[in-house]
Amino acid sequence: MFQDYSALKAENCKLSEELTDLQARSMRDNLLFFGFAEEKSIAGRKSEDCRGKVLTLCRDTLAMDDVDSIKLPRVHRIGKYTAGKVRLIVANFLYTPDKVAVEQASFERPKDSDYRVSDQYPRAIQEKRRQLIPDLKKVRADGYDAIISYDKLLIRGIKFHNTAHQQMENEQTATEAVSV
Repeated sequence: MFQDYSALKAENCKLSEELTDLQARSMRDNLLFFGFAEEKSIAGRKSEDCRGKVLTLCRDTLAMDDVDSIKLPRVHRIGKYTAGKVRLIVANFLYTPDKVAVEQASFERPKDSDYRVSDQYPRAIQEKRRQLIPDLKKVRADGYDAIISYDKLLIRGIKFHNTAHQQMENEQTATEAVSV
């Protein structure tokens, strides 16, 4: 009985990882845009030009040249409208070099800008990235060059899978397993 449970659990984990991978691949050409005011009226929201807002940001705030050549097949707000909240805009880029250029320009944007640009990731990867932030801050405070790439912490270009946070979780899981 225990072997059946273990086999099912392993299969479930494998399927979950495959699903996350498929979601990440479908989102890899997308960027999220934060900070755009939302229309208050229903008619205004229906006629909102999200594509125009993104291209205007690229031209005016990010100071990009040749913005008219950027192909955006789908640009829209994510989620259901809720009064008092501002939904973000997701833009799908037809060409990866255009996406990379916008992303790079956003890193060099004026710091006083209210707009932010980010890659889109599935929820599972967002959670992993969120868990890596304390480790990233600690490593940077210790004077090392570090970044979060996808769902891994890179310190001087070396991937670290077992960060301090994950080690604490592993120790807690081991302690719980022993006490059962």
